[in-house]
Amino acid sequence: MTKKNVLIVSGVGGGLFTFLLLALLYDFCGPYRYICKSIYTPVAYMFLSFPFVFLFSVLTYRMHDKVFHEWWNFTRWFVPIIIFATFFLSRSSGGGWGLSSGMAEFAILWLLYIVFILSSLWKIVRTNRRLEK
Repeated sequence: MTKKNVLIVSGVGGGLFTFLLLALLYDFCGPYRYICKSIYTPVAYMFLSFPFVFLFSVLTYRMHDKVFHEWWNFTRWFVPIIIFATFFLSRSSGGGWGLSSGMAEFAILWLLYIVFILSSLWKIVRTNRRLEK
């Protein structure tokens, strides 16, 4: 994918995530809140990583193409892992993986997102420095 396509797709996905989050937080559905929550929540989980992808695609947009492609080669396989893990953990009953509370799922997801953010920053900075030499 090109820089422009990644920027557009991640921007639309991030916007959709923001809309769904606002719909859930500010009760856009009125008396049908339970129905909206049961529909919007899994969809919002699917788009949770898109704001991060959008942020990094904006960061790499003006950089050399090699910086973008180095980051994109990592992102295109890691983001589906995050999406699958998010969906799997949100659908698991009884705490998922035999864990006792939602805090374990929360910790697993935050660990995945921290790894994604730090790895993305590392790849971008490393490749950019290598190309400047």
